[in-house]
Amino acid sequence: MTIYFHPKKVDQLNKKSIELLDLVEIFKKDIQSQNKDSSRSIDNKDFTDLTDSIFGDILKFGVNKINGKRYSFEIQTNDKHFGLIKENYKKLILLIEIVQDKEINLFLSYEFIEKTITDWLIESYKKAKIEIEFVDYFFKKAQESIKNYNVLFPISSLEIIGSLNIGNCLVFFFSKEYIESLNEKYLTDNNQNYYENFKTLIEKYKGQVFITTTIQAEQKKAIDLAFDECYLSLSVLKACSLTTIFPEYRLKIDLLKTKINDVVSSEILLQEESAKEYEYIIHILNDPEYYEMDQKNWELANKLGIELLHNFLINRADYSCELSNLILNSIKAYSEALSVDNLHQRVVQLYTILESLLLKNDSDGIIDNVTKYCSKLISKKPDERKEIISLLKSIYKVRSSYIHHGISKEFDSNDLKKLQLIVLDLIKTLITILPKHKTKESILNEIDEAILNAF
Repeated sequence: MTIYFHPKKVDQLNKKSIELLDLVEIFKKDIQSQNKDSSRSIDNKDFTDLTDSIFGDILKFGVNKINGKRYSFEIQTNDKHFGLIKENYKKLILLIEIVQDKEINLFLSYEFIEKTITDWLIESYKKAKIEIEFVDYFFKKAQESIKNYNVLFPISSLEIIGSLNIGNCLVFFFSKEYIESLNEKYLTDNNQNYYENFKTLIEKYKGQVFITTTIQAEQKKAIDLAFDECYLSLSVLKACSLTTIFPEYRLKIDLLKTKINDVVSSEILLQEESAKEYEYIIHILNDPEYYEMDQKNWELANKLGIELLHNFLINRADYSCELSNLILNSIKAYSEALSVDNLHQRVVQLYTILESLLLKNDSDGIIDNVTKYCSKLISKKPDERKEIISLLKSIYKVRSSYIHHGISKEFDSNDLKKLQLIVLDLIKTLITILPKHKTKESILNEIDEAILNAF
């Protein structure tokens, strides 16, 4: 993979990097370890400091506690102590912004660019000369770092038979046969140095369901891009799950990298009132609910349209437009709604999806526009349209009571099932008309014109 800068940008970057190098300054005092107060909880934890070791040198970054962004750096060698203070580090951030462009952002993370600039500054300052211009150094490091990565994310609360292709991702598990084949390979290669790590790996992940995709990028960027891709494919699987038909079925499928509302397992420390102060009972809460993608549930997924959604994910690059982006967001939002146990909150989230897809602007009347456009998009039969409109208005009252008055108004779970199917049908309908329309406004205007021409 070759990345490229326009010659004018090359000149600009090399000039700015030299200006930044001139701002690196000598520090008079050594890096001091902060005095710790043992009364603070954080000081009683084992943790890794934000300190890197470079050829025996000590490199330390100042880090903003709120957003995790760096704001300074200092490095201490045997004979030097130098760095960039807070005010001058802002110019390093500006240099990062100049480096970043649409192509660069496809392959390199912010963190990689920041590290590469910092490394160039340190090497050039220590040697007291510029042996390689910044852009050449940057391109060299970038080319070395951009590789094809197979990124695997564990999935919680999902069991499968065989493997599944969804979008650009594969859902699979480490089978006994696969592990045995790997075991034979490592024994054949006599790779004893890695074998202990391998045994630990297979013991931990044997039978674990994963979702994986292949990404070409720098490592950190590859993980971020792969996460987005896998999350989208998993959203399709969740959208076509049993919960769409049975709203009260608890769907806990999730990527283990995400911050899920209800953790799969957690530990609680219990202590009897009469117990000694050191006597604790560890109580583990487990959520045993797994969704099994067996033949029956796979047939259901096909009935719910998983093939249409799968093909949309694969071919979505052909439809780079506002409507395509709205559909992607709606698929993710729909899957997230299905994972919410509080059904009133789920109703709120489902109407949020409808609003995002069917309102032209914020001043439009919500329910009138949602019912008008939704009913005409997903059905051609007048009687069905009337039922859709009636249901949308009825459940909307539940949503309004919950949001505006904090009242959890009772409703029939069968009505929630119908609402979920309406949202899913709307998403699928928009996918089918995507070749004709690039914006939602185009679709809504077409419906308005059809209504006017009907009289």
